[in-house]
Amino acid sequence: MSVLVELLRELGIAPVLVDVGASGGGPEIWREIAPASVYIGFDPDLREIRTIADGEYAKAIIVNSAVCGQESVSEARFYLTRSPYCSSTLPPNTKALRDYIFYDLFDVLREVNVRATTIERALRDQECAALDWIKIDAQGTDLRIFESIPENFRDHLVAVDTEPGLLDGYIGEDLFVDVHRVLRSEGFWLSRVDVRGTQRVSKETIDFLLREKPDAVAALRSERQRISPGWCEGRYLRTIDWLEGKGASLRQFVLLWIFSVVDRQFGYAIDVARHIAAKRSNPELGAQLTELAAEFLTGKPAAAHSLGSRTRAVLQRAASRLHL
Repeated sequence: MSVLVELLRELGIAPVLVDVGASGGGPEIWREIAPASVYIGFDPDLREIRTIADGEYAKAIIVNSAVCGQESVSEARFYLTRSPYCSSTLPPNTKALRDYIFYDLFDVLREVNVRATTIERALRDQECAALDWIKIDAQGTDLRIFESIPENFRDHLVAVDTEPGLLDGYIGEDLFVDVHRVLRSEGFWLSRVDVRGTQRVSKETIDFLLREKPDAVAALRSERQRISPGWCEGRYLRTIDWLEGKGASLRQFVLLWIFSVVDRQFGYAIDVARHIAAKRSNPELGAQLTELAAEFLTGKPAAAHSLGSRTRAVLQRAASRLHL
């Protein structure tokens, strides 16, 4: 059992992790805290849904529905593409995609009506009073899904993962610039961004090469052809000032510390711990979290083992002060 799982259990905190676009399984980064967490995954395309092993999470459910923003909507049009990872409630932008080598992954095999729900409805059904970390990989609708979350849940969020596009792969999609602007305005800072992409070469040129120079097609898929940016995988964490201004609970600050540690933002975790000590009237807890973060940062063996009795006693005293 990891130190972070032990810490969460001592404090009686079960982070609620929501995965919109659950094909392929939950984010790898959640594994370290999974046994103490509640997982809710959404995906109407079940072709690549990974089975969640018993005990992987404290509680886990896959919702076979698209996520929408309207409480009254129970059904949505869904475009099932050749690749399950490209299926969306938005139609692919075939004109733009024809300039990229992976255009055929977006071929629409069929259009179907699928069940639709809201994040609020799913949280209510699972009797979850908070939403702590959300990953949104909704193929062009990341921003509208984030904005559809009611304010009372959105204000509790501590971390957001999102995967918006850069190249208009879907008609009317939310792009990175839009997502980044809104998240920054709501008190998030960009902890990491990985720019992903594919080879830019038109369908017509590929067809030509297949006829005239087939060896060149294989070369296009190799390292000889440079990748062009196509989408971003971004992770955002709340700022301390925003949480303080909103009167956030001690629970949110503790989760911000934990999420910073799993994201290897150890310096920021120490910032959060020192804030807990100085501003949240809990110097004992803040000092213990500062020490733990420093151990993770320096790679000391203690960080990989179970909590000491003194730390557990501090956590047990702090647990009574946690609230939503």
